[in-house]
Amino acid sequence: MLELSGVVLPFGVTARGVGAGADVGAADGVGTGGAEDGGSERSWSHAVGADAAGSGGAQAGIDLVVRGPERIALLGANGTGKTTLVNVIVGKLGAVRGEVRLHVPVRLLPQRLDVLDDADSVAAAAGRLAPAATPGEVRTSLARFGLRGREADRPVGSLSGGERLRATLAAIMLAGEPPQLLILDEPTNSLDLAAVEHLVSALSGFRGALIAVSHDWMFLREIGVTRWLELTPTGLADLPEEPPETTPPSAPKPRQSLT
Repeated sequence: MLELSGVVLPFGVTARGVGAGADVGAADGVGTGGAEDGGSERSWSHAVGADAAGSGGAQAGIDLVVRGPERIALLGANGTGKTTLVNVIVGKLGAVRGEVRLHVPVRLLPQRLDVLDDADSVAAAAGRLAPAATPGEVRTSLARFGLRGREADRPVGSLSGGERLRATLAAIMLAGEPPQLLILDEPTNSLDLAAVEHLVSALSGFRGALIAVSHDWMFLREIGVTRWLELTPTGLADLPEEPPETTPPSAPKPRQSLT
């Protein structure tokens, strides 16, 4: 499904508006990857040398193999390059060294949810992002994420953070071949408890592999994470399958209930 071999992340370079090495939102909207040019071949790779990507990078190469519908949490302190890594995976950034091989369609939900035009209705904006989808398919996808009937006719600019996230997620699931790998970059930032619950419910129906970059430890448990990874300046490491009850230093504090 996904293979990383000796990947060294770029630091101090910029690609498509993304500051490499910094945990910032992906630019240019939704990252995609998979079969090239819409063909049937689902295996592709990209690799670049140090001269092409600029100087610097992590000291150790990153190796990772994802097979089957794993639910993976990607943890790590701010600034270690988690957003850079997911942008390298989907091809929005090149690695300094190493190779990325994707065998399935992939979608990235970026931190910055500005891919839908505020002036459009939700349905129209989602349709622009998924031009091959029929209006009925767009509305069905929006309804699956809790945006039904008149909710789909509201201007995007009137949506709350949680509603915008669900609308964007509904749209990217329709954009091109259905993804079998979904990557979420800090999806619960600025969401209240109700919005997080909507997101957890929506993700429960996704049958592909999932990689979630998040500092929200409770959210990661609620979506049923089966594998825990931590990115550090020295590489990528697997954490215990069952993390201890005490929160690791690089993990977030549990989300508190609102009163």
